[in-house]
Amino acid sequence: GRCRGHAAGARNCLFVAVGQGELWIKPVFPLKLLAPPGDLGLDVHLPKSAVTSARTEPGLPFGTKVVLQLPAADGATKTVDLFLKSPDAFLAALRT
Repeated sequence: GRCRGHAAGARNCLFVAVGQGELWIKPVFPLKLLAPPGDLGLDVHLPKSAVTSARTEPGLPFGTKVVLQLPAADGATKTVDLFLKSPDAFLAALRT
């Protein structure tokens, strides 16, 4: 997956999972080495129900982009763009 923002271009450096009512997004090696945990704003662990919006958009040249709207720590909303191997399966898991 990939997140827009400080880590733009972080290919294959995020662990993205949906399970047991939760969404997990977190950096893995080598992105994990760049900053302390939470410093890049890419550590997400929250209930699926907290996701405000989840949709796909064309993301040329990388394929389909999944755009998530998530609550930020300061109470605002943040946008996370992910390029996933199976965007449809991810959205289905997020919605069930």
